[in-house]
Amino acid sequence: MLSASLAWKLFWRDWKSGELRVLIFALWVAIGGLTAVTLLVDRIDRGMTKEAAQVLGADRIVSGPRPIKPEIKAYALSQGLTVSDLLWFSSVAVAGSEFELATVRAVDDAFPLAGDLAIADKPFTEGTATQGAPKSGEVWLSSRLLALLKIEVGGSLQIGVSQFKVAGVITQEPGGSSFFNFSPTILMNLADVPATKIVQPGSRLNYRLAISGDENSLQNFDQWVKDQLDNSERLIGAASGAPQIGSALGKAKNYLNLSGILGLILGGIAIAIAANRYATRHFDHSALLRCMGLRKNQVVITFCLVLLLAGLLGSLLGGITGYFINELLIQSLSDLLPEQVPPPRVASFLINLATGLTVLLGFALPALIRIRSVQPMRILRRDLTPMSMSGWMTVVIAIVTLAVILYWYANNWTLVLSVILGGCLLVAVCLGCSLVLLSLAKRLAQKRSISMRFGIEHLRRHKGASLIQITAFGLTLTLIATIFLMRNELIADWQAQLPEEAPNHFMVNIRPEEVAALNEQFEQLSIKASHVFPMVRGRVVALNEQDPKDYLGENSRGHNSLRRELNLTWASEFPEANTLLSGEWQMAPAENPVISIEQEMAERLNLTLGDSMTFNIAGDEITATIESIRKVEWDSFQPNFYVIFNDQALQKFPSTYITSFYLSPDRKLVLNDLVQAFPTVSIIELDLILSEVRKVLDKASLAVEVVLIFVVLAGLAVLFATTRATLDEKLYESALLKTLGANRAFVRKTTLVEYWLLGLLAGILAAIASEGLAFVLYEYVFKMTPQWHWWLWLGAPLAGMLLVVPAGGLGNRKVFSLPPITLLNEH
Repeated sequence: MLSASLAWKLFWRDWKSGELRVLIFALWVAIGGLTAVTLLVDRIDRGMTKEAAQVLGADRIVSGPRPIKPEIKAYALSQGLTVSDLLWFSSVAVAGSEFELATVRAVDDAFPLAGDLAIADKPFTEGTATQGAPKSGEVWLSSRLLALLKIEVGGSLQIGVSQFKVAGVITQEPGGSSFFNFSPTILMNLADVPATKIVQPGSRLNYRLAISGDENSLQNFDQWVKDQLDNSERLIGAASGAPQIGSALGKAKNYLNLSGILGLILGGIAIAIAANRYATRHFDHSALLRCMGLRKNQVVITFCLVLLLAGLLGSLLGGITGYFINELLIQSLSDLLPEQVPPPRVASFLINLATGLTVLLGFALPALIRIRSVQPMRILRRDLTPMSMSGWMTVVIAIVTLAVILYWYANNWTLVLSVILGGCLLVAVCLGCSLVLLSLAKRLAQKRSISMRFGIEHLRRHKGASLIQITAFGLTLTLIATIFLMRNELIADWQAQLPEEAPNHFMVNIRPEEVAALNEQFEQLSIKASHVFPMVRGRVVALNEQDPKDYLGENSRGHNSLRRELNLTWASEFPEANTLLSGEWQMAPAENPVISIEQEMAERLNLTLGDSMTFNIAGDEITATIESIRKVEWDSFQPNFYVIFNDQALQKFPSTYITSFYLSPDRKLVLNDLVQAFPTVSIIELDLILSEVRKVLDKASLAVEVVLIFVVLAGLAVLFATTRATLDEKLYESALLKTLGANRAFVRKTTLVEYWLLGLLAGILAAIASEGLAFVLYEYVFKMTPQWHWWLWLGAPLAGMLLVVPAGGLGNRKVFSLPPITLLNEH
C-alpha cells in the first residue's frame, strides 16, 4: 500500500516537472502509430479479402467429387452463414448439327453469394445484374459457346437427354474464370440436372458448397470443417481460389506487418532511451528513499508502479489517437479503399495496450535494475553511480521482448528473425565501425575551425554515449530506409508483373497446323500476344532413376507435381516472366534431352543441377537431365511451366499449343472472328480476375504509402528521445564553456557539428545495414529479386544529417539560451 501511494505521488510530481513527458510521449507515438497501423492493416486486409471473394463467388468453397456431407451444410447454417449448392461437370452441348464440349455449372437460387452475375440478350454486350439460377428448362450460355454452336438467344440445345431453351448470354460470372477452365460455360438450374441423366456412377463431377457470412462465423467454420474433410475434398478461400489475388494479398500483408514491426521497434528504442534517462535522473531519489528505510525491492516496486502508470497513460493516449487517426484515414480514403471496410475489433485495442506495457517493461528493465542497486551513501557521495547490467543481459532482455511481441503480431518467424538479425547486424557494425569513423573524422577536422575540432573531440571523449547515439540514429534510419525500399520495390514489382496491357485472354487446344495461321491472324487484328508454346501432358515417375517415394521418403507428397499430370513444353528461347537462377539456358536440339525446372519444384523434390527426372508421356518414358533452374512469376498472366524441355525434345508426342493475349474491352467482338477462324480452339477470358487483382494492388499500394508515414513518425520519436537523453550533460558542459568565455554562437556551432557528424555516420551505417536487411527480406519473405541501390549510399547519409541536425538543434534549445549561472545552480 505504501509503494502504491508513494508511486502515485512520485508520478504526479514527475509529471508536473516534465520528467515523464519524454517517456510518455515516446510510448504515445509508438502505441499510437502501432494502433493506427494494426487497425489499418487488419481492416484493409479483411476488406480486401472480402472483396477478393467476388472472384471466387463466395467467401469459402467446399469442393469434392462426391456430394458434400449434409453435416457440413448444417453446421454452416447453424453458424448463421449463407450457403449455395453447386455442381460442375463437363458435357457435350448439341444444337442441331453442331456440338461442343462445355463446362456445365448447375446452381441454385442463392447463386452467387459474392460478386456480380450479369446476363445479356446478345453476345459480348453489357449485361444486366442477375441473382439466382435460370428458370427450370432454361440455360444461360457464354458468348463463345453461342458462336461455336451457331445459335442465338431463344434457340434450343440438348444437354444429356434433355432439351433447354437458351434464355440469355453470360457476360460476367463470379467463380467462372480460371486458368484451368478450358471449355465454354453453361449455367443451368440445379433442379434440372437429374432430368439430363448425365450423373451416373463413375461420372466425373465436382460438387461445391459455397459459403458466405461474417468473419467470426467463417473462422469458426474453418476450424471445424478441417477435421471433417477427407483427402478428396478441399476448402477454398479467396486466396487459394484466385492465386493471383492471393499472391498480391500475401505480399501486401507481409509488407504491412513488417511496417508495424519496424514502427514498434522504433518505439521500443525511444522508450529504452527515455527510461534510461529517467532512471539516471532518479538515482538521488532512490538513495533518499533507502535512507528513509525502504528496502531495495520496495524502491524497485515503487518505480515500477510509476512506470506502469506512465505506461497506462501513454498506451491509452496512443490507442485513442491511433483509433481516431485510423478513422480519419478510412473516411478520407473511402473512395480508394475496399467498398466494405469492416469495423475495428475491440481485441486490437486490448492487444495494443498490453503491447505498450510489455515494451515499456521489457526495454526499461535494465534501467530499473540500476535503480535497485543505488546505495544510500550516494546522498553524500554522488559519484557512487550503480553498475549497469551486463551488456549481454541487456541485449538478451531486449531481443526476447522483441521476439515475443513481433511474433505475436506477425506470426511469421522468417519475418521476425530477419528483422532481429538485421538489427543485431547493425549494432555489431556500429560498434566496430563507429570508432574507425570517429578516428577518420578527427584527422579530417585537424585543419578545420576550432568549433568543428571541439565538437568532434567531444564525441571521441564520450565514446560510450556516442556509440549509443550512432546506434539509435543508425537503427532509426535503417528501419525507415528499409520500409522505403520495400515500398518502392514492392509497388514496382506489382506494376511490372501487371502492366496496363497484361494478357487477359488465354487460347488453348491450338492444333500444330493452326499456329502459323493464328500468328498471322494476331498480326492482322493488331493483337498483342505472348509466345505460342507447345504443350503435352506427362507424369513424373522417377527422380534420379528412383521411385519418387523411395527418393523423397515421407516428403513424397510435398509437391503437387507428383500427384497429377504436368503440362510440359519445349522451347529454345527463354520465356518471359522467368528469371534464370542457376545453370545455363542451352536448349538447342540434342540427342539427350535436358530440362529447365522451376525453383520451388526443385527445392521440394530435392533436385539440383545435373539430377535427372523421368516422365511418362502417353505410355512412353523419357529421362532428362536438369540443365537450369528458373524462378517463375506465376501471377504474371503469361503461359508458365514447371518443366521446359530443350527444343524439339518432345516433338514426337501429340501436342496442342497455348498462348495468351491482350484485348481491350471495346474490342471484345474480335473474339467472334477468332472463334469462327479457329472453332476448335478454347478461349479463356480472365478479365474479372485481372480487374480484381488490379483493385487489390491499387489498394495495397495505398496502404503501403499510409503505413510509411507512421514509421517515419516513430523514427522522429527516437530522434527526440535520443537528443533528450544527453541533454543534462550538454547543459553542464555548455555552462562551463560559457563561464570560460565561449559565446552562444560557439556553443551552438560545436553542438550542431556533433549532430552533423552523428547524422553522417548513422547514415553510412544505415546504408550498409538496410542493404543487408533488404536482401534478406527480398530473398526469403517477399520472394523478389534482390537489387543494389546505389542511390541509398548517397541518400542515407544526407537523410541522416537532414533529420538529426534539426532534431539536435530543437532538442538543445535550452543549452543555447539559458545563462551559465542558472545551469550551474541546477546541476
